Amino acid sequence: MKQAHCLSMALLCTALFNIQAQQQNPVILTQNAQDQVDLQAVLSSKQPAQEQKIANWTVMIYISADNDLFSFAGRNMKQMEAIGSNENLNIIVQLDTNRYGRGKVTQRYKIQHHSRELLFSPEQAMDSGDPDTLVDFCDWSIKRFPAQHYAVIMWNHGTGAIDPMIARAINPSHLFTYNKQRDLIELDRSISFMDFVESSAAPDKNVVLDAKPQTRGICFDQSTGNYIDNKGLGYALATIQEKCLNNEKLDILSFDACLMSMAEIGSIASKHAKYMVASQEVELGTGFNYARVLLPLAQAETTPEELAKHMVYAYEQSYGKITNDYTLAALDLEHFGELEDNISSVAMLLIEAIDNQSSKSVRKMITYCKSPRHCTCFDEPTYIDLYDFYQNLEKRLHTIRLHDITLQKTIVAELTKQLKAGKELILKIVTANVAGHNLRRARGISIYLPSRLHPSYRKNEPAIEMNWLKMIMTYILSR
Repeated sequence: MKQAHCLSMALLCTALFNIQAQQQNPVILTQNAQDQVDLQAVLSSKQPAQEQKIANWTVMIYISADNDLFSFAGRNMKQMEAIGSNENLNIIVQLDTNRYGRGKVTQRYKIQHHSRELLFSPEQAMDSGDPDTLVDFCDWSIKRFPAQHYAVIMWNHGTGAIDPMIARAINPSHLFTYNKQRDLIELDRSISFMDFVESSAAPDKNVVLDAKPQTRGICFDQSTGNYIDNKGLGYALATIQEKCLNNEKLDILSFDACLMSMAEIGSIASKHAKYMVASQEVELGTGFNYARVLLPLAQAETTPEELAKHMVYAYEQSYGKITNDYTLAALDLEHFGELEDNISSVAMLLIEAIDNQSSKSVRKMITYCKSPRHCTCFDEPTYIDLYDFYQNLEKRLHTIRLHDITLQKTIVAELTKQLKAGKELILKIVTANVAGHNLRRARGISIYLPSRLHPSYRKNEPAIEMNWLKMIMTYILSR
């Protein structure tokens, strides 16, 4: 069994390297993958700037690679170098690593065409798991490379709305296996993401492939043991907006990380960014292909909406032919507050229904509608697709039985109204969405709905504000 696992991992590694090899000539993508533009044609058409001007975009990529993902960081930076900065674009990277024999190092680069320019490397390495380090990087970058638009890409592990109660991180590629017969990379769903993370806290010395570090929050720093949790993320984004952007919002906040396209994360991001790009599912360690992602910015002015959508379709171009287990979505956060209000309304209606249910009918309805058999869920099965869940509830409202028939009719009628409105809002907010065949009903926004509450979720501020935590607790206690 161990030998078979080693062989599977070897084949998977080969497949991942092939992904990189096949992505040397990226193209600009539309939803139908039309209007393709060859990279070399774009680069050869560049003209030297006559005078320095404010760029259209500054893209800040925060690479927290002081962990088991460090081997992917170099390849991603090579992809960035295939584009390089120009008069329209500043590509700025903070790279945090800890290589054998060199110790922990923090470096900041401006990515040029086929090269990288080292601009800053403090004698005392920085803690990429400290929200203030993210703030400092963005402040430093914005002051030195002003632009009309700003994007922040957070490169690291991600765990979505909950934080595992451990101090290490896993390489998400270990959740995938390579199926040689089908020539596809497949996600192992026999164990949930959080169970895999937490059960791997103590390495098994008998396993040939060493157990990898475990993850919590996002931007995990293995040397310090720190990470940016949801509260820290909110603090960092608020400080960047106030301190660095004169209270203007970031144009794009993107997560090159697992499981971050959630209502709880969108609630945080919407207060400080115009668009969010993230995945509902776990990502392969190769993550974004940055040559594809950055290509439109190399040639002409690109709007935030255009770039956010392009990032999604570029992701599909990278993974659509090699795995059925991928997602990425672009969210227009302008109307996200309306979705939060809608979630709160649905939550309060479900609470009232549970409190007045007969024969546990409402609990049974929720259990049915969220189950993996009927609802799109992800490698962490307590993360369910919000649109799919709403749609399932619509179809099962007829099963609700309350002690008061008049109240029953009122709640069913109001839930019908709110669920329809919520689905319309999701379609309005999600401006671009791609998903593999195994996740074809995923619509871009997940939400946490367990049968047993994770301790960290009790402090999740968006869940508290949306009354979703209260609904979960009412549901769990109604057994």
